[in-house]
Amino acid sequence: EASRLAPDNLALETTWGDLLYYKGNYEKALEHFEFVHNREPEDIQTIGKIGLTAVQLMDYEKAVEYLEKAVAAYPDSFFILFYLGKSYFEQHYYEEAITYWERALEATKDQSQQAAVNEAISRAREQLATTDGSSKVEDRRFVVHFAGDSRDDLGDVTFEVLDEVFHQVTRSLNFHPDVKINIIFYLTEDYYKVSREWSAGSAQGIKIMIPLKSGYKSEEYVRGLLAHEFTHTIIHLRTNNRCPLWLNEGIAQYQEFTAENGSPEEMRSDYRSIVENEFIEGQKSVKLNRVQALLSSSSRKDVMRAYIASYLAARCLADYYGERSFDEILSALGEGKSIDEAMVDTTGRDMDNFQEKYEDWLRKL
Repeated sequence: EASRLAPDNLALETTWGDLLYYKGNYEKALEHFEFVHNREPEDIQTIGKIGLTAVQLMDYEKAVEYLEKAVAAYPDSFFILFYLGKSYFEQHYYEEAITYWERALEATKDQSQQAAVNEAISRAREQLATTDGSSKVEDRRFVVHFAGDSRDDLGDVTFEVLDEVFHQVTRSLNFHPDVKINIIFYLTEDYYKVSREWSAGSAQGIKIMIPLKSGYKSEEYVRGLLAHEFTHTIIHLRTNNRCPLWLNEGIAQYQEFTAENGSPEEMRSDYRSIVENEFIEGQKSVKLNRVQALLSSSSRKDVMRAYIASYLAARCLADYYGERSFDEILSALGEGKSIDEAMVDTTGRDMDNFQEKYEDWLRKL
């Protein structure tokens, strides 16, 4: 109402943008900051806010453009230095990232901030070491890095498979990213220096990391693996990282099995006995609100049961409400709604009620 009555009040526009930023509605916040910037293009605080918002939206090129201007005016600002380093890191400019993070380290005496920066610097140095001598190719959607001789292991399949995966996942989830996705193929020994020892691949923001041994299992395997990790990236972009882990992993596996096996119902062979013996015959379903804890367990069986529960929950959603329910839930989460609110909007059930419906669905498998 205040904005309607005073449409050219830039202080009000800035405050509105700040509130939207802190609520996590970064797209709308950016609109307000850019409105102010168009009228006061030299206002350095607005420039900094645009840069920080671009980081949250994972538009790292834009973030660098604006944060470089902001850091020239505020050379000792910890947050500007830290997020400028992050923006370079996510674009694989590891030396630049280290430079700004070292400056950020000097700009703070807060021990928790220092610990976070030291960890970030360590990761950048590991990435720098493992991608040294890598090659890079790109198209309009992806930037693909090959470390060592991993490109020889993969052959010429990369962009053909990525194109198939892109169309499958974006069509299913009704979302097309407006930034390029980075994919790094590592030699296996190097991959496990920067990721968990049991993972087949990982996604961090707009970056996907894949280990390749000497050769790979099959084109279908690579297609499924890329579909899984690309789905995580799309969900991250779509929801501003607000998606609960059970839904995130569930949709990722749903897309993985569709890409690899031709159907989301054709699950991994090592899942079948657990599904039949525990989930169906034994009626030992996993509570979806426990998935995150189980995925952090030291027990490999607990981790697998959490993945299976997530996958089956995604299938349950698709069976009852259609694949469009994925899009509707993710859209609601991206608007800042809780998972309970998103589920009620889409299914008419909160999480407790959906858990009951899911367990009933399992009994009928």
